[in-house]
Amino acid sequence: MLSNKPLNQSRLIPEIGRQRIIELNQESFDQLLTFVDIVPDNAFDLGFIESNFAKDRDVIIQALISHPDCQEMQFEVWDFPEPDLRFLMDEILKVLPTVKVQPHKKLILIVRGLEHSIGITGENPPMLVDFNGVRDAYPIKVPHPMLFCLPHYAITRIASFAPDLWAKNSGSFVFKTPANTKDDAVSQILDASKGITNCEVPEKQERIDLLKRFLMEYTPSHGREETEGNLKNRIRVLNELGIAHRSRSEYPAAKYYLEQALDLTKDNEELIYLKANTLHELGISYANQGEVAKALAFYQESIELQEKIGNLQGKAATFHNLAIIYANQGEVAKAIALYEQSLEIKEKIGDVQGKAATLHQLAGIYAKQEEVAKAIAFYQESLELQEKIGDVLGKAATLPQLAIIYANQGEVAKAIALYEKSLELQEKIGNVQGKAATLHQLAGIYANQGEVAKAIAFYEESLELKENIGNLQGKAATLHCLAIIYATQGEVAKAITFYEQSLELEEKIGNDQGKAATLHCLAIIYANQGEVAKAIAFYEESLELQEKIGNIPGKAATLHCLAIIYATQGEVAKAIAFYQQSLELKEQIGDSRGKAATFAMLGQLLADKKGDFGKALNYLQQSLDILQHLRSPDAETVRQLIAGVQQKAGN
Repeated sequence: MLSNKPLNQSRLIPEIGRQRIIELNQESFDQLLTFVDIVPDNAFDLGFIESNFAKDRDVIIQALISHPDCQEMQFEVWDFPEPDLRFLMDEILKVLPTVKVQPHKKLILIVRGLEHSIGITGENPPMLVDFNGVRDAYPIKVPHPMLFCLPHYAITRIASFAPDLWAKNSGSFVFKTPANTKDDAVSQILDASKGITNCEVPEKQERIDLLKRFLMEYTPSHGREETEGNLKNRIRVLNELGIAHRSRSEYPAAKYYLEQALDLTKDNEELIYLKANTLHELGISYANQGEVAKALAFYQESIELQEKIGNLQGKAATFHNLAIIYANQGEVAKAIALYEQSLEIKEKIGDVQGKAATLHQLAGIYAKQEEVAKAIAFYQESLELQEKIGDVLGKAATLPQLAIIYANQGEVAKAIALYEKSLELQEKIGNVQGKAATLHQLAGIYANQGEVAKAIAFYEESLELKENIGNLQGKAATLHCLAIIYATQGEVAKAITFYEQSLELEEKIGNDQGKAATLHCLAIIYANQGEVAKAIAFYEESLELQEKIGNIPGKAATLHCLAIIYATQGEVAKAIAFYQQSLELKEQIGDSRGKAATFAMLGQLLADKKGDFGKALNYLQQSLDILQHLRSPDAETVRQLIAGVQQKAGN
């Protein structure tokens, strides 16, 4: 619903505030007074008040209304702030008949808020297309002078995308921003103690709006020369806008602003600090969309600059993000080393938020290595720090990871409660990507619980959000998981379709890790269907990709599955060789659960096909020892296998 409130319902601006902006812009204000004086009554005429901050626009309007020369005029001030506004004339015609025109006064209409529907980027905004299209109807349907109050970028876009309407304007009155308004904006935005990623949705939008106005102030226009100070502030604002849009998963907009910032830092030694920061932020944006090679390049260049200027905080942050990439690629030792370097620097400089983030990531690594107690301790320490500093985004990210651990330990109710708390926080701060990821994880829990319909519903909700924000890597992962569900349900054709859709996306974005995982799963389906040659071909293609990217866990899993196929085909020597290769890799990465599975399979194979009961029992016992240590229910199955082999050996 549109807000059309008269100005006297707005907060009043102190007299000193009015004086500052009018004194700074006396010539423009005198021209505005002349415009409202000479425009005819009961006839359409068009003017624009250009000022980059809403507070300043309110000052100008109040000064106009209260001026002695304007006492024979009736001003109606309307707000149209909705971003999806398309048909402005329709909205004006709804409110115009409700105006009680005062006798012997000239009616002047003032419109605010259209910058939201005009937007700052994109071709042909729908509102301006319509505005331009119905321009000839305004003199007939709205026979009154109109003043549009807008920031510079919005007026520029009217001139570009509604040129015929722009040609009808009788005056454009440009007001420069007073220093005190800029100072307020600096303290509110660039020097705010709370980062924009932790703001709730309304506050985040308010900050983005302020940043856009601030950007106009630091962009050379109307003959203003760019000072070094303005250039630096413009780069900082562009960076903040990039971070803000990334926090809402709006990656094209994030890259748009960050790439502008990077371009401004080129070939300027005085801007190395800002350049290093921008490269770091671009690395995050590309990593979030699965463009790993690009992300690594940005991070590496950022680190080189951070080292050159001795920026410890920036260096620690980039080490942290590089570690995330290496961890995802299975290079665990490299990841831990980078995290520990990052942690050491953060402790040294007192970066509490950074420390919390790195503890979170280290916990994730220990969780994957099944060092559960260590993982929980790190997550809890991270949560305590996040609570302490009010890091809502960090807290929302840590809660689901704790939930995964509790789910793996069978504490499903506890896990679901943590996921739901995380979802609540993601909603609160408008983190669409985080919400999509948490829905995906919740779906996994329900799938493991056998609540298939609920799991599918959550996966589909996650898929819809990922499609909305263009998260191709996330979409591929969710399609992959839906395929697993349908395969488990025996809906093989449907499963293959989803796997193929996932594979197509992974190829499109160059996600070799995701592609390798999907090929592996397709191989399992074809193996179960008895299409052995096809299964082996998919496994081998998966194995090739895993070797290429250094994905040791994935390679170990695929070697294990290839061994199963060769064992089933009676190629025992080949099967044993693959199992042993898989074991070596699992030993290397500390995959205890995986080792237990391969020891068990090797033991069965040696007992059943080779009659080597001594070696078989040795492998089975090693499997049992691991499973007992992990308190796995599979320990009982292996116990029974040992009993069976012992009986065969006795016979």
